[in-house]
Amino acid sequence: YWAAPGLPDTHSAPRQALYAVYQALQTAADLFALRNERIGSLVRPDAKALFGAYTSELYRFDQLYRYFCESADYAESRDWDVLKSLRKKIEKVYGNGFVAELALAWNKHLEAGLLDLWKIDGVPNQQAFYEQEVAPILSKGLDRRVFVIISDAFRYEAAQELAGQLNGKYRFNAELDAQLGVLPSYTGLGMAALLPHKTLDYSENGTIRVDGLPCSSLEQRSKVLATAEGISVRAEAFMGMKKDEGRELVRDKRLVYIYHNVIDATGDQAHTEGRTFEAVRRAIQELASVVAYVINNLNGHHVVITTDHGFFFTESTPG
Repeated sequence: YWAAPGLPDTHSAPRQALYAVYQALQTAADLFALRNERIGSLVRPDAKALFGAYTSELYRFDQLYRYFCESADYAESRDWDVLKSLRKKIEKVYGNGFVAELALAWNKHLEAGLLDLWKIDGVPNQQAFYEQEVAPILSKGLDRRVFVIISDAFRYEAAQELAGQLNGKYRFNAELDAQLGVLPSYTGLGMAALLPHKTLDYSENGTIRVDGLPCSSLEQRSKVLATAEGISVRAEAFMGMKKDEGRELVRDKRLVYIYHNVIDATGDQAHTEGRTFEAVRRAIQELASVVAYVINNLNGHHVVITTDHGFFFTESTPG
């Protein structure tokens, strides 16, 4: 009763703060249980097995850690410090018990040859994104149109939550898959790899090129996409359009790339990086809205959401 979020939140009955505390406690219990169940599970015979383990279950470490921090941050914003000692334990379990062990496990596979080859059997490389995820849909007919939403730094565990929301709240059928990001993993190269292309290279001054064309700005990406009857647009401008404006934008286009930047814009700045998980929550909500807009207002049937790279974040300084 006292933690019911649907009832009034008052000074004498701070229900939202109590609810946040209970959510933090539940999430912490789930994280501790996951750690106890998965002790030693990060030791896998090869990179494929470890990759599969992360996409099937280990991503929950990242997700539960984010959930806990969200709830604990809210409780502390309401002057509830009851979770301070628990936060220290969570940091230790997540940082030392998962992140450090995962890094060591991956490093063994990198040293065994993965870094030289950078390919895992059965896992698509990021630079094959257009060829494997988009082109097959377009090839089914001239009337096919694909909307590609690229959310900067939208990592796997957040995508898992978004897929669950889309399948639960809307009349969509969302499927989740993973790809092996490019190296080095940074925005410029990741964004280029997602465009339709045959070759990726650097000019003499270090500019990334797609089939010989620069691709750093929105306008440059539109020129690249024009070769595939496509266009690029920023998510905020896209969502600001009325239905008729949106339909006119995509009327003669078969490929629409929508660029969304909330997480990277927040976490990449020193003065805002502490609000990274707030940005993830906002990104999930905004991406769901973009998908709903495409399907309900533009009669879209094929929407692919992806990212240029993920992110790593802990509230404590990495040791």
